[in-house]
Amino acid sequence: MRSKTIRTLIPLSTLLLVGVLPPRAGAQTTEPGGYDEQICEFYKFGVDTIEVYAWGAVAKPCMWQVAKDIQFVDFVTVVQARGLDVAETFDTSPQVDIQIYRTTQSGRAKVFEASLEDILSSLAPTPVLENGDLVVFKPQVKRKRRIVTFRNFTAVLGTASTVVLLYLRLSQGN
Repeated sequence: MRSKTIRTLIPLSTLLLVGVLPPRAGAQTTEPGGYDEQICEFYKFGVDTIEVYAWGAVAKPCMWQVAKDIQFVDFVTVVQARGLDVAETFDTSPQVDIQIYRTTQSGRAKVFEASLEDILSSLAPTPVLENGDLVVFKPQVKRKRRIVTFRNFTAVLGTASTVVLLYLRLSQGN
């Protein structure tokens, strides 16, 4: 009888303990009924900061609090853009397209769009981040443009002539 009472009290005490514990920490609710938003930080103490949102193919899609004068390449490094780890094949190559949206008087507008490769190779201007910017990272697999070279042309010509020669020899044998 005593062991039955103890078996009943243990689950009951566990239930009471779970009901008393505070909710799990880590996420903050921004608005009543809003979504949970994780805040990530990357700045030195005492430096002016801005809030930039990173979405898409990044290691931590969240609101980033970064130094006001952060270089865009440093921001890409911190958020750890994904999508470049896709294997490059003969006719495809990985690419990450970056779009920056900024709040204007008429709403949110796209103010910048370029591939990460173009930014790093200085083919596209390096964007300057402002408070409230939304940076979207979109990984894509681009098809390479096939260029017909003399080597490709001779390989196709050689294969075609071999097939024709084989047909002629087989048809003469009958």
